[in-house]
Amino acid sequence: MSTKRSRVLVAVFDLRERAERAAEQLSVDGHEWEYVRLLAGPDVPPECADEWSAAGFTAEEVGYYAGELRAGRWLVAVCSHTDDIAGVLSAFGRHGGSVNVPTEVRDDRM
Repeated sequence: MSTKRSRVLVAVFDLRERAERAAEQLSVDGHEWEYVRLLAGPDVPPECADEWSAAGFTAEEVGYYAGELRAGRWLVAVCSHTDDIAGVLSAFGRHGGSVNVPTEVRDDRM
C-alpha cells in the first residue's frame, strides 16, 4: 500500500487557452485526466464548493475561487501526490497560472 499523500492544487488563469494548455501539460507530465479539472464561469455547479471543502479547502479559499470564476477566470485543479507538487506548480507557472501555494507546501511541512 502506498504511503504517498495527495494534495489538491489550484491555479487561476485569465484565458481559456492558457488553462487548457496547463491541463494538457499535466496530462503529458503523467497526471491522469480523472484527477485534473478545468472549471470556468459562474455556471460551475454549487456542489463544487462542497467538494472543495471536503478536499480540505477553507471557506475563505472556496470563496476566493468562486469569486475568480464569477470574474470570468478559469481554474485548473489537480489532485497530485505530494512528491509531484513542484512539477504541478511548474506546469501552472509555464502557462500563466496564478497559484496560492498552501502554507504547508511553502513551509515544506508535507
